Amino acid sequence: MTAYRRIKSCLPSARGLLVTVEMHRHAIRSDDSMVIVGVLRDITERKRSEQRHYLLSR
Repeated sequence: MTAYRRIKSCLPSARGLLVTVEMHRHAIRSDDSMVIVGVLRDITERKRSEQRHYLLSR
């Protein structure tokens, strides 16, 4: 059985700046154990680009 979840959030970077991240989590169950795998991806630039595109298209 595999469970999957995606979350978007703003988190502080090592330099103290807020960055927008997308987190993917997978919980994978085998016969007698469970493994949780998480991946964070910085999507700050993508969000800025989407905002610019939106403002220019108005």
